[in-house]
Amino acid sequence: MKQNKIYSILGLFFILSFLIILLIIKLQPSWKITGDGFGYYSYLRSLYFDHNLDFHNEYKYYDLTFNSHLADIKLTPINKLGNVFAVGLSIVWLPFFLIARILDYWIKTVPGELPGLGINYQISLAVGSILYTLGGSLLLFQTLKKFFSARSAWISVLAIVFISPLPQYLIYEPHMSHGVSLAAVSLMFWLSVKIYQSRETLKYKDLVWLGLSMGLVILLRWQNLIFWLIPLIFLYQQYKKNLVQLSLVALPFILGLLCFIPQLIVWKVLYGSFFTIPQGSGFLHFFNPQIWNFLFSGFHGLFFWHPLLLLGLIGLILSYKRYHTIFGTLLIVLLGQIYINSIVNDWWAGQSFGSRRMIESLPIFAFGLAYLLDYLSNKKILYKSLLVILLLGYLFNISLLVSAPRGYLPLEKPVSLKQFYQAPLQLLQNKLK
Repeated sequence: MKQNKIYSILGLFFILSFLIILLIIKLQPSWKITGDGFGYYSYLRSLYFDHNLDFHNEYKYYDLTFNSHLADIKLTPINKLGNVFAVGLSIVWLPFFLIARILDYWIKTVPGELPGLGINYQISLAVGSILYTLGGSLLLFQTLKKFFSARSAWISVLAIVFISPLPQYLIYEPHMSHGVSLAAVSLMFWLSVKIYQSRETLKYKDLVWLGLSMGLVILLRWQNLIFWLIPLIFLYQQYKKNLVQLSLVALPFILGLLCFIPQLIVWKVLYGSFFTIPQGSGFLHFFNPQIWNFLFSGFHGLFFWHPLLLLGLIGLILSYKRYHTIFGTLLIVLLGQIYINSIVNDWWAGQSFGSRRMIESLPIFAFGLAYLLDYLSNKKILYKSLLVILLLGYLFNISLLVSAPRGYLPLEKPVSLKQFYQAPLQLLQNKLK
């Protein structure tokens, strides 16, 4: 009975919350709205305070504060300052923005500071992102429980959160979109599985909620369109069973596209066209994917930096016989994500902590890891060995998280295997001095 309470959604909530809060207290991150987070937030700040999408004052303030050159970027075809980031994060941040706005009555603005960039906004938006990510993790647990034991689902979600790039974007950079985007994909996955497992005629409201989640997924990160293959294939399976009419299959996809209208309007205002690639036509190299580098390079390669994610891939492959439709769907989506992220100009994703652009794919690795845990549950030695490996992986990943900002592990350039595995040791040696 006690074990069942531990491996519950409430137990997962408490352990995730405890570990995240503990890391925040210990690492004391600065939550200034910088980098990509500033780009995401600029939409909301500009619309609310300036009632426009003219980013001149935001970019000039940022340049003066952080010694950058945002205001000097090339103007768009209609002579406006562009914004290469998706608009969705500003939309989901709105409740937490309003909380920070209320706090403005008690917190005075620092002289020279733009309204909307004070400490209350920094904290409120960061907490919002963390809460969304936490909620997405709990939804992922609920989804995995539909296929695997509660224990395997619980351990899988807990492990995947902490053996991946995600902690960096929960602790140090919560204003990035990855955690919230992961939550949106987890929501869509949960709703898709609910439809996939239904043995009755699908309800209209379930299709509507699915469509809204699909719209949120692509509003947050455009590349997430690949995840639409999950509801597409699952709905097709239900159509073959006569549980949904062909006309209704299109409903969630139409709703998803309608939800994307805010992004189309922003592009029209800033670039003069409803459809564009804000980074420029040379940003994507469709016929020159850097797949090997993206996966195994010391420059933030997915499996170089986070090799234990391979356990999730192994589990996914092993799940073929039992869950062949889900296996095929998730594998196609995973390969699609690897491809789309390997064809961009900066496939290494700047000063990234590992392959941050694959964070949205963590539900796929979690599914595979949960299967592997179930598969090995009756093989005590192998099962316990796997748990030890996951625990060591957690400790190693957190040590990397601490090493990077202290200069032991550079994020701005490729690292060798020696550098990578020596960084935690150097950190420990320095602590013991």
